[in-house]
Amino acid sequence: MRGMETRLLTVVEVAERLSCSRPHVYRLINTGALRSVDISTPESRQTKSRVRSDDLQNYIEEGSWDAKVHG
Repeated sequence: MRGMETRLLTVVEVAERLSCSRPHVYRLINTGALRSVDISTPESRQTKSRVRSDDLQNYIEEGSWDAKVHG
């Protein structure tokens, strides 16, 4: 993804790229292992999490996601 424009990815897109479940992606986000942004409106009662493509690439390149979640 280097050299490409940064995109905001949905949780579903992130799960597909990591070959994992949506709940696992939310767990990564909630523990701080994977950075995300909330694009919901102020009056919304539900968050809309998105992950920057650069942040996902950094997460993958670090290769220590197990330690972040389980350690």
